[in-house]
Amino acid sequence: MIKESVHILNGDVLRRQMPQSIRGRRIIFREMLIEGPIIETIDENFWQQRQAYLLDAYEVEPSYYDEKSRDELLKMNKIARDATVHMWFDFDAFCFVHLLFTAKMLVSRKYSGKAYWVRPMPVADRWNGFDQHSTEQLQECLADSLLISPIEMKQMAKCWDHFANKEKPQNTEALHSLANIFPQIQNISDILTYSRQEVEGLPYFARHLLQTANENPLENEELLTQQFKQKWPHAGYSDLQMKHLYHQIKTAK
Repeated sequence: MIKESVHILNGDVLRRQMPQSIRGRRIIFREMLIEGPIIETIDENFWQQRQAYLLDAYEVEPSYYDEKSRDELLKMNKIARDATVHMWFDFDAFCFVHLLFTAKMLVSRKYSGKAYWVRPMPVADRWNGFDQHSTEQLQECLADSLLISPIEMKQMAKCWDHFANKEKPQNTEALHSLANIFPQIQNISDILTYSRQEVEGLPYFARHLLQTANENPLENEELLTQQFKQKWPHAGYSDLQMKHLYHQIKTAK
């Protein structure tokens, strides 16, 4: 009997890039779990908190969120326990959290199949993602995917728990145990810590941007964003997230 093959893709850009020659069911990850409220247990309360946050922060309508994000991610609960799962995620912290969520979902339902992390091709800047990959390069990435052991999957699920509970990730044994898979884990752990912190009523990154803007009053948002991404390329923040950080700054003044 042929085992089920599932590809979990981090976003619609990758979905549109994915060639039909790569066979298997596809689940699209449409979220930004590195920001906003999350809890350890992925239940109805979890989804309600996410729905409310994205409505307030990004004006995402609840019905749209339920259809495009919640219902899509809940398809993970229907993955056969012995399926082969390919998790297509970049190297940055934004994607790392989604990788942890995926591990949590699979481990919670006693998944026992083979899980692979499909990574972007190595380049000088390892924080670049799949955006510029050709069909042939995506196929190469799949062929070079990294098998994640059951123990490593459980450790990643534990890391999700620590992150959800706002425990400093660099202090957790679970995160350190993944250093052989993620050589950039220290950069990732710093971002995870900052992403859960507030400084004087503002998220850490928003407070940093405000401080930078005050020190350099002639610089516009575009220049500030460039500086932010140069300082923290491993954050993986999108232009939409940067726009929201500036909105938080303006409303706090």
